[in-house]
Amino acid sequence: LVRRLGNVKPDLVILDECHHVAAKGWAKVKSYYKKSFWVGLSATPTRLDGAGLDIYFESMVQGENVEWLIANGFLSDYDLYCPNTPDLAGVHVRMGDYAQDELSTVMKKPSITGDIIKHWRKYANGKKTIGFACSVEHSKYLTSQFVEAGIKAVHLDGTTDRGERVATAVQFAKGEIDILFNVDLFSEGYDLSSQANTDVTVDCVIQARPTKSLALHLQQVGRALRPKSDGSKAIILDHAGNCLKHGLPDDIREWSLKGNKGSKKAKQEEADVNIRVCKSCFAVHRFSPKCPYCG
Repeated sequence: LVRRLGNVKPDLVILDECHHVAAKGWAKVKSYYKKSFWVGLSATPTRLDGAGLDIYFESMVQGENVEWLIANGFLSDYDLYCPNTPDLAGVHVRMGDYAQDELSTVMKKPSITGDIIKHWRKYANGKKTIGFACSVEHSKYLTSQFVEAGIKAVHLDGTTDRGERVATAVQFAKGEIDILFNVDLFSEGYDLSSQANTDVTVDCVIQARPTKSLALHLQQVGRALRPKSDGSKAIILDHAGNCLKHGLPDDIREWSLKGNKGSKKAKQEEADVNIRVCKSCFAVHRFSPKCPYCG
């Protein structure tokens, strides 16, 4: 669209994943079509840099929250496990998030990889799973380790041929592949049913990529929250400790167009999370006298 601005004169522009509107290309489109009516859609209207969306949109209309969507069957309920929290003390921050190359070094430790395989077998064995890695190298490494363990895993990235991607999605939908590892291919808006041309859901998500981005965390876990035909829960295996920073998928969050750049709230985000990790089964849950998963 940005290369065809003069050829299109819309009255209405609907922008999905509108938290990306500040990106160079979209900012140019938004500026060019000042007289058009704009509607932005997003499940995560927040930016890693804390900048507000109020310079692009005039008002926010909030839909029902995730808790309500789960309770009313529009999203799947879930079980969330956080078996380990990586030590990120030596990892630098670039562009607001952890440096991917340094994350890869930390997350490739045999102990972490071994835990990922062990807990996938325990909680999600045979379930259709998408795994999020820190980098392409890390994604390929995790794939190789799962394959060596006898688990059918495949790596995909931006250089993968489109035809191969579609063929892989079909195999995944048929159960011929257990796990698809990637970095950012499936973080937002991935519709497995559409790509595989059959009604199928993602059952499990592996988070092997720590992130400071609330939006990225919620988008990743959201891949498994489409309702299952058998009514089963989604399985979220957080081996990155992201839930300890950002909270549960169905926490009630107050969204605002104003953003929180440089605010005290943004700096204290981790301190506001009030959840517990069971020392027995590693389930993550809101505070209670005993674990609601294992008792």
